[in-house]
Amino acid sequence: MSFLKILVVFSFLFQLFSCNQNKNTTTTNQDTMSTGTIRVSVDETLKPLMEAEFNVFAYLYPLAHLEVSYKPETDVLNDLKNDSARAIIVTRELTTNEMEYYRSIQYIPKSLPFALDGISIIVNKNNATDSFTMPQLKEILLGTSKKSLFVVFDNSASCNIRWLKDSLLKNEPLSKNCFAVKTNPEVIKYVSEHENAIGIIGTSWISDLDDSNATNRLKMIGRARIALTEKDEYLEPFQSEIKTQRYPLARTVYCIQRDGKLGLGTGLQHFLYGEKGQIIVLKYGMMPYKQAERSIHFNLQ
Repeated sequence: MSFLKILVVFSFLFQLFSCNQNKNTTTTNQDTMSTGTIRVSVDETLKPLMEAEFNVFAYLYPLAHLEVSYKPETDVLNDLKNDSARAIIVTRELTTNEMEYYRSIQYIPKSLPFALDGISIIVNKNNATDSFTMPQLKEILLGTSKKSLFVVFDNSASCNIRWLKDSLLKNEPLSKNCFAVKTNPEVIKYVSEHENAIGIIGTSWISDLDDSNATNRLKMIGRARIALTEKDEYLEPFQSEIKTQRYPLARTVYCIQRDGKLGLGTGLQHFLYGEKGQIIVLKYGMMPYKQAERSIHFNLQ
């Protein structure tokens, strides 16, 4: 074989080997729906529920690694925007302006609802007032109520503040009798120690009666009942009331992810919306977004 032919063959084999190496490297670095590593940002209001979800997900998919951070809603949404997280868990859809931004960078996040939640209003055990109508709650938040109560939130960037501003206050400012601490447990502790305080927290912090942490928190405070108007029934955020939307402070929980392919972010969505993820939602006193199908077979023989 001439020197020229040897050179050509060697060149071909080198290029083929290089291509295979690149292909193998790319495949190794990419995740699948059940393997890989992604960062996930979660609204701190939903922490008890999502810790349970992630624990089961990790058990079922040992090659999937979720690097989870719990933050206020504003920070969680910024993580998605800045590509600091591939998936987020929040209590609202992306707004029109947010979607326009993602379209401007030629990317559209995929949003999937997987749970129905409710905001809980908590009161001190010695507080004589344990029920409110929505107009009364609005007056308290605006500082126009005759009741000498002050309101404590979990965080100034909380989804609970945002929800109440959007749905109840219609963007009117909160009064000076409203302030924020840092976390939902801090809200519970503060309300337990101050008779004239009411707290706004996520229901999953006190909804799982099989969890000693949740039951201990419930022993510290009372859970207020809410009615749409004085003519309506006063309700707590139980599953049946959240399901029928009779509870006035009900909301939907979403998993939003940036995967443009069938990657681990998509796998997480499928798990949360699937049977196992929905059972965990049910156990935590919230309503699964997807109702389980029940098949009944009749033997006519």
